[in-house]
Amino acid sequence: MASCNVAATWQKQRTLKWSAIYAFSISLLHTIFHMRNAAGRTNVTSQLPHPLSGPAPERVPLPGSPLVCVLAQVRFPTILAIRSPDKVASFQEAIRGDYPVLEKEEFQDIAVQSNGQVLSSGAEVIWRFHNEHKRGWRVSLGTGFVALETNQYTDRHDFLARLKTILAVTEEVLNPRICTRFGIRYIDRVVKPGGEMRGLLKEWALGVAGEEPGRFAHHTLTEAAFPTEEGGTLQARWGGLPKNGTVDPALMAPIDEPSWLLDLDMWDGNQRPFSSGPLSGMSG
Repeated sequence: MASCNVAATWQKQRTLKWSAIYAFSISLLHTIFHMRNAAGRTNVTSQLPHPLSGPAPERVPLPGSPLVCVLAQVRFPTILAIRSPDKVASFQEAIRGDYPVLEKEEFQDIAVQSNGQVLSSGAEVIWRFHNEHKRGWRVSLGTGFVALETNQYTDRHDFLARLKTILAVTEEVLNPRICTRFGIRYIDRVVKPGGEMRGLLKEWALGVAGEEPGRFAHHTLTEAAFPTEEGGTLQARWGGLPKNGTVDPALMAPIDEPSWLLDLDMWDGNQRPFSSGPLSGMSG
C-alpha cells in the first residue's frame, strides 16, 4: 500500500522536505532520546538537526504498510466567494476528471463569550470532491483552506503530483495570494492480535503500556511537539488505542480490535506567497 520510508526531512533555506516525515515510523523518537553525551546522559536540544534535517533516505515499500491516511493542507486568508457555487464551478471543472463526485457540507460557526453570550455566528461551507465511487481520494475546499487526503497512498511521487495539480488550480481559479500555513500529516495504525506491541517497539515507546498499570489503561497515548531548524513544528502522537478507538474518526475509522497509533503532523506557519510552484517544491 504505502512506502514506509517516506522520512521526515527539512532542507535548509526553508525548503521543506515533506517526503521526509515518514521515516520516523515506529522508531520515531529513538534518535532524539538516544543522543548520548560523553557522560552517557541523553543530550536533547531545543532545536533538532537530526532526524529533522538531511537528505531523504531510500524508499522501502512495504507490502503491508500500516499507513491509513495521508493529508496535506494549505491555508490562506478567508475568501468569502468560495461559499458561492458559481465561484467554485470553475474549480470543480478543472479537477472533475480525477474527482467527479461533489458534496457540499454546511455548518454553523459560532463564537461565544465566557458568560455564554453569542458574539457572532455564520454559515460555513466545505466543498468535498471525491474520486469515482468515493474510494480513496478526496479534495476539500473551504473559505480558508484547500486540502488533499487519501487512504490509498502508494508513494510520495503520486501524492505530490496530485497535490501540485490541486495547488495550481487553486492559484489559477481562486488566487489566494497568501499562504498562511502549509502542513502534511501521516497516520499509521498497527494491529496485532491481543494488542500486544512489546515485540515491535522500543521499551521507552511503550510508556505506561509497558508497565503493570498499563494492563488496566483504556488507552495509552503520548504527545510531543518538536521545533525544527527552519521554524516549523513536528507534532507526534503515539500509543495504544482500545477496540473502536480513534483520534480522528474523519481520518481514521474505528476498528473492532485494539491497535497502536503513530500520528505525525508537520507544519510551517510562516506566511509566504501562494504560488503553486514554490509550494509544491516545499513538499517535494
